[in-house]
Amino acid sequence: MSPSSTTFDASISLADAGKRRPLLAAIVLVALFYAGALPVIFLNVAPSSRAAWDQNIFHLPVIRQFIAQWPHPDLRDYISATTPGYHLFIAAVARWTSQSESAIRLIGSLFTAGLLFTLGFAVGKRMRWWEALIVCLPMVCSIYVFSSGAFLLPDNAGWWGVLAVMLIALRPKVDAWTYVLGGAVLLATVFVRQIHLWAAAPLIIAAFIGSEEKTTELHWFTDRAERACWMLLAVVPSVALLLWFGRLWHGHLVPPNQVTLTSGGNPAAPAMILSLCAIAAVFFIGYLFIPWQRSTDQTSAAPRRPVSALAVGALFGFLVGILPHTSYDSTAGRFSGIWNAVSHLPTFVNRSPLIIALATAGGLAVAAWLAALPPRQRWIWATAAIAFAAAQSSAANAWQRYDEPFILMAAALSAGTIVADNPSATRVARLAWLGPLLLAMMGAYVTVRGMR
Repeated sequence: MSPSSTTFDASISLADAGKRRPLLAAIVLVALFYAGALPVIFLNVAPSSRAAWDQNIFHLPVIRQFIAQWPHPDLRDYISATTPGYHLFIAAVARWTSQSESAIRLIGSLFTAGLLFTLGFAVGKRMRWWEALIVCLPMVCSIYVFSSGAFLLPDNAGWWGVLAVMLIALRPKVDAWTYVLGGAVLLATVFVRQIHLWAAAPLIIAAFIGSEEKTTELHWFTDRAERACWMLLAVVPSVALLLWFGRLWHGHLVPPNQVTLTSGGNPAAPAMILSLCAIAAVFFIGYLFIPWQRSTDQTSAAPRRPVSALAVGALFGFLVGILPHTSYDSTAGRFSGIWNAVSHLPTFVNRSPLIIALATAGGLAVAAWLAALPPRQRWIWATAAIAFAAAQSSAANAWQRYDEPFILMAAALSAGTIVADNPSATRVARLAWLGPLLLAMMGAYVTVRGMR
């Protein structure tokens, strides 16, 4: 990586640096969320929505169960497929504050506020505050993020942990804090959503690669292997926690009464992930083109155009899209979201041309995204993408709501990195924010309809 990549704060003008107010971007992002969420919480808006149904059937009863059993909640079986961290936190706070539904939902919304604040602050450190706000708006406007914050769903608590883990892995320096914070945050994340154990993978590869600055390692492989082993040691508590729950739940990774609802994997999950990547890339294409733009500094060389990598990505996406069954099938966990569009289009041998086309475009988009990032971040994000897809393939349902928040936060963080790493590429960057703004507007429309 070039020196400008590691110290991008010094690579831009002081005037532009003054416009980067990460705290302001984070606060405004959270304020926008609460502007929409508070009426939903206190006026009982959308009582028949999918999020309300999940809340009332699963998560609110679990929280009330833990409140009644406090201080000895029974974790051996309860009506939720997730580890109990989210429910225990809300139950503990509600027991000493208020146990009304509105109050409990307000407590639960704090996880979404934390997620959005962290994302806004992280992206705001890399670009102008208002642009960072726009780049993060698709997260706020996503029906899956918004509804999980307005209702009692543990999704955003898990995504907050995933975001924190990724930010730790992406830190330019690998030191003791990487192991301590990485292990602690991963443990908290697994305590909320066990499926996010996959986030250990980017931590391990980050430790293996080492810090961004060039170091003179006398023993190249052994030094890297030693760092990776330290990180492996740091993630042992998370694995041990999951094994403990597995023993508590009679060999399953979910509470016993949820086994029949969550058993089995879904090979269509990677195709869904790539399809969403293709859609997101359309709106973030302005940022993807920034590294391809010839720098305005005439002394710098033109950027490399990784055409071969794009071709490989497209081929990979095509295989991911065509190999599994991708027709609409509610019994196979292929319904809601994009699957609803699939149900209205022709299919052949249980395969959807729409999903095949989107997955192919998604493979190309992911290759372009990775090529636009600095080398160290490229490897960390590639590892995260593979581990994330593998984890989602183990779930019974290939639902859009399982994938969309991760893709949107990855797009926002990557856009910030690309802008910071290419300070002189201004021609494309001036209008790149229009894409995320349009995506946010479309997401807001879907969310408003879903809240009726």
